[in-house]
Amino acid sequence: MLAGASAQAQAPPLLELHAQLAPMRATRGDSEKRGATPALMAVKHELRDWIEAHLSRLAENGDEQALAVRLNEELAGADLFCKEKDNAKDRCAKDDGEWEGTGFLEPLHFERQESGGLLMVRTGLGIFCGEDESAYLYEWHDGRWQRLWQTEQTIEPSKPYAPQFIAGLRASRPDDKTGRRLVMSLGYAGWCTSNWRRVFYRLWRVDPAAAAGTLLLDQAEYAYIGAHDPPLEGSVGTADALVELTIGSLDAGVHSYEAVRHYAISGDRIERIDPVALDPAAFTEEWLKNTWEQSAAWTPLRRRTFLRPWHIRFHADFIRGEYIGQPQRCGKTPDLWQVGIDLKDVIEDKSSGIGYFFVTWQPPYHFEMIDIRSKPRADCNQPAPPGEGLETLFPIQGWR
Repeated sequence: MLAGASAQAQAPPLLELHAQLAPMRATRGDSEKRGATPALMAVKHELRDWIEAHLSRLAENGDEQALAVRLNEELAGADLFCKEKDNAKDRCAKDDGEWEGTGFLEPLHFERQESGGLLMVRTGLGIFCGEDESAYLYEWHDGRWQRLWQTEQTIEPSKPYAPQFIAGLRASRPDDKTGRRLVMSLGYAGWCTSNWRRVFYRLWRVDPAAAAGTLLLDQAEYAYIGAHDPPLEGSVGTADALVELTIGSLDAGVHSYEAVRHYAISGDRIERIDPVALDPAAFTEEWLKNTWEQSAAWTPLRRRTFLRPWHIRFHADFIRGEYIGQPQRCGKTPDLWQVGIDLKDVIEDKSSGIGYFFVTWQPPYHFEMIDIRSKPRADCNQPAPPGEGLETLFPIQGWR
């Protein structure tokens, strides 16, 4: 049985952590370095090792949440959290509304995955206007919890610092033949202002035999994190990974839309596959924003020669435009949709920036761009009925 918090607060590992972190509190306020120094790497690893010493006493079916509570009590008793023990005051909350956590730890989070066969542990260090989190995956093997994978941001003087707030961790079941798993990390860079952040989604293939993970995918893009909690979602199978996030629309009046990133994984090869969007307007934005090499895959072979000049005309690194009404279904062809967009701000010839994009939609989420015109079709005049399509793939996963 683990000792009580009062006794464990004096344990040498926690005294050492306090000795390392306490001086950092006097150097707070450096918004450029955000309180990050190479010394924090030692703190990350000493905290991880302290947790693993306690995991050695956790049974395969033990209560990991009770353990998390006890460990957090010990950390609080060692004066390592923003809130002092038995004091509701948050020492990291500044009078100007910002948050400064340099020199403090974040509470530990434990989570079972895959019907309890895996244990995820998430830790965090406070920094200026955010936190820098690490995560560790453990599997029960040979009568104990053994670390299978980890993700943490390295802090080095010569390396740009990119702290991560981890919004979600996902792990697949083991592959029947190889025993390998896919592990996904979802998150963003914490900051005090703006709900537009640089979010990330990363994917590893984890080989238990080698006790190592191979990074297969490391993507980052700007997204709106104020629409959902968590701000991005994901799921992972043994051969595919799915991410959904909210990104900015080319029409500022529309603001944003749900974007889908679905990948098939075969060895080290990763290919983006259906679904690439949830509705015709979102698909049109994806077709315009991506390179022709990608958008060509969403265009029938027989139409690529015709549509490539249109893609060249409207594609840009930063696309701005206005939708012309709502997407319309074309009566003579029920699976055909017309999406009108005024893109005059994208092209040099301001007189010819209007495009009507014709998209086929086969259920559940297969879209193709088949035509673009400068004028609308008369038969495309049927708005989508209420409830057409889904706003999100989560938690609904029946299409997979």
